Amino acid sequence: MSVNVDLHHGDEHSGQVKNHKAYEKLMKQLEHESEELEHNTTAGLTTAEIIKRRRAKEEKSAEEFRRQAKAAVDAQEAKEKREKEEAEKRAKAKADEEDRQRREAEEEAIRELERKTKKFFTVDRKYNRKSPTGVMYFGEYEQEGNAWVPHGYGEFRVNGEVIYDGEIYRGKMHGTGMIKFENDDTWKGKFHLDEPNGIGLYKFADGSAPRERIYRNSRPVCWVDELIPGVRIRLLGPQHNRNPMATIIEDAIAPSGDLEQARFKVKCDLGGFFTA
Repeated sequence: MSVNVDLHHGDEHSGQVKNHKAYEKLMKQLEHESEELEHNTTAGLTTAEIIKRRRAKEEKSAEEFRRQAKAAVDAQEAKEKREKEEAEKRAKAKADEEDRQRREAEEEAIRELERKTKKFFTVDRKYNRKSPTGVMYFGEYEQEGNAWVPHGYGEFRVNGEVIYDGEIYRGKMHGTGMIKFENDDTWKGKFHLDEPNGIGLYKFADGSAPRERIYRNSRPVCWVDELIPGVRIRLLGPQHNRNPMATIIEDAIAPSGDLEQARFKVKCDLGGFFTA
């Protein structure tokens, strides 16, 4: 005899049961027990009593099924909750570690900034007092006893404004750098022991188009675009002391576009041609 279990009261849980094999095993066991109980107890009972008992068994089976289904759902929800909490803990730990590393990096950057920032002072030896000059250096340096010397790459500032940014050798502007003049114009090119020397890009504070300009020992020589055939020039080398004046007769030839290596064909006033 089979047990016809009415599951209308448990329909809301039926979609939550995931283990169908366990469910089928349970139903078979209940059916077997029902058949044995019915066989042993229905002797001498009326039809109404038999139906009543059967209904009671079916309700009991359905209730047991709902209980187990709810327990399975509760267990799954508890597992998902634990997993979510663990994931949140891991995410928080990761965020805390990243925040710690960021703070350490910021603190190290501040320490490095403080280490590389040096101020200049005037010293009144009579009263043993120091007064800030407004000049500040930021960059690489060499330590010499208790003193330091700018050396490497850095920038000089006056009252917070950058006046030089570039390479420095033993405290002097030397190598490639950018200098800012009193009129706020700038020139970027080669320096030799604090003096601009060679061809560099000159930028105007008023926004005019930049031009390339030649400096020699800190003195402006000319604009590069002025060096065209027919222009008169003065040769400054010691070998030209007796014959300094000449005329450009051919445009500059710059290997690989490097104006530092550009050469002009000129004619000396006292005769002779050569490249300069």
